[in-house]
Formats: sequence, structure tokens, C-alpha cells
Amino acid sequence: MIDLSIDEKTKIVTFNPKSAITVEDIEEAAKKVDPFIEANGDLAGLLIVAEDFPSWDGFNAFLSHLKFVNDHQSHVKKVAYVTNNRLLEFAPKIAEHFVSAKVKSFNFSDKDKAVDWILSS
Repeated sequence: MIDLSIDEKTKIVTFNPKSAITVEDIEEAAKKVDPFIEANGDLAGLLIVAEDFPSWDGFNAFLSHLKFVNDHQSHVKKVAYVTNNRLLEFAPKIAEHFVSAKVKSFNFSDKDKAVDWILSS
């Protein structure tokens, strides 16, 4: 399950995975994010808040996630990982090879700093 919220004022989408990510989670995210992008243009950022990354519910969920990233990456200016998970701290180094967005990792206690970074020019 993913808690997803969209701040219409800042154009920041927040993903907060609560359990292993499923294909259905990704489909639901697209149903919420796609109309927002269509109506409001590109996102200022994506905020991924996960103290511990819960992984995926199988290989199909992983592939669905990769497709979502591929389909949406050109509409997102910045991605901030807010986590205590050491693996996700390396995500910016990996992601910069696959997405056009700027990507940065923040400590789980620094969510406000992550939002400030997304909103900075």
C-alpha cells in the first residue's frame, strides 16, 4: 500500500509506501498523478518518504514501478528520498542515469529540508 498525496499549491507528490509495493499500487498512483499532470503541467517534485523501503510484491510489481518511472520522469523536476534506509541513500547515484530529474537523498528526520530543496530554483 502506498499513501499518495498531491499538494496542488506546491505541485509536489508525496509517496509513502506502507508495505510491499504492488502492481495495483502503481496503477492507483498513475490514476491520481496523470490527471493532475494533464491539468496542471509538470510536477515540481516527487517526495518519497519511507523510513524503511518495503520492497516490491514480486517481479511484476518491480517492472510496473519501472514503467511508471519511465512514463513520468520527464514530468518531474526533482525527486527527494526521505529515508533512514542505507540502500535508498544510494538511489540518487543510480537514478541520475535513468531520469532527467535532479535526485537527492535526505535523512528521515529532514522532510522539511527535502521540501525546501524541491521548491528551490
